[in-house]
Amino acid sequence: MTDPNQFDFIKTLSEFYPAMQPGIPVIDFLRVHYWLELRKIAKADPAAAARMPGMIVAPDKMNFYIGKTHVAVEYFGPISVPPNLDDDDAIKVIFTDCRDDADFIESIVGMKFMGSGIKLALMPGFPCTNLFIPTSSEAIFMMTENGWDMFAEDIKFSVNASGVLLPHNDFARMVNCFFYSVEHDPLRTRRIQWIDFFPLTVSEHKETETTIEEELEITLWPDFAAVIDHDSKFTFPYPATFETERLALLNRFRELLLTPGVAEPAITAWLAQPQHQFILKMALPATYLLHQAECDWKTDSSRPSLIPDFFAVRANGYADIVEFKLPELKGSAVVGQVNRETFSAKVNSYIAQTRTYKEYFQESVHRQHVKEKHGLNVNNPKRVLVMGRRWEFAADAWRTVQGEFPDLTVLTYDDLIDSVAALLYQNPKA
Repeated sequence: MTDPNQFDFIKTLSEFYPAMQPGIPVIDFLRVHYWLELRKIAKADPAAAARMPGMIVAPDKMNFYIGKTHVAVEYFGPISVPPNLDDDDAIKVIFTDCRDDADFIESIVGMKFMGSGIKLALMPGFPCTNLFIPTSSEAIFMMTENGWDMFAEDIKFSVNASGVLLPHNDFARMVNCFFYSVEHDPLRTRRIQWIDFFPLTVSEHKETETTIEEELEITLWPDFAAVIDHDSKFTFPYPATFETERLALLNRFRELLLTPGVAEPAITAWLAQPQHQFILKMALPATYLLHQAECDWKTDSSRPSLIPDFFAVRANGYADIVEFKLPELKGSAVVGQVNRETFSAKVNSYIAQTRTYKEYFQESVHRQHVKEKHGLNVNNPKRVLVMGRRWEFAADAWRTVQGEFPDLTVLTYDDLIDSVAALLYQNPKA
């Protein structure tokens, strides 16, 4: 039985977050008739659990999106089912209303498609797997410069697509699909681990001369038993050359980020270990990392030394500065009214810290000092700030406010993970 107080709370939130109103019944129905059924199979049959996709059995989080013609449920989580599957059936869900957006897929992936070709049509009823889509010619050029294999085995590579087209009034699914864009110079990657699209029908019922009420009809699978049987036997796609060792380490990194109370020093110390450095080297990219190198002020000895989390040396021999903050931000990262968005005070304080690094290296005496002490060439370094998870940032607002800081790159931890996963598929020996 539903707790009346809980129902009132959900109803109140629904007035402010319209996507919750249709989303809560859908998520609850899927939880009972799909997600919990998969968990039962995984618990009862260890052999089945070993091959089942972990993100649909034990998701860290789910996103519910509502668009004009479809709703979507996206799963975030481990590739493999955790060995100790607990009994907690709580699901963290974020509800997003995309009905006013021009393109549903662009809203979900947080990237604009700049291609001039046709939209890539998803096949109704069939999962689209291992799809790689650069959203612009600039993204293709940067991928080529970084040595990406556009003809890697077991992938589907789309060039010059102007978007992704969902099937009319039908179900679609994307599994292990990657999108790429170029924003503020770095190549940004957005990975879809698993997302289901369900058709949405909107009918209008005129109640009075001044009020029109919309009725939403969301069509789920007609045969849940068949879908559960299929998905419980579905093997998450791996190319034959995929580096399982690095995949395991990437999973350890993801688990570290989910550890309650994890602090920045623990994260950077983990990344600094030689066997883990491939994550930053591949994501940035970089050829060499130096962790917490002390930089003294030569122009003002009263100022405390600067200790960046990492110097990341690029292929041209010059180093950038990478600073890490918490994977879970306290409060909203972007605040303000529509068209007046700005980063929150906390995020702005992080940006101010990286601005001090810029000030430091404007002095030639400091550049020479770092060269002599650490062997690094640092001149007009790019500043990279890593913080938060992707779902903590509204994509459009984030792009708008980041445009105010052209010499600063803000990445989420998911950007790092997705970039490395994509490179492991494309260039497993990179």
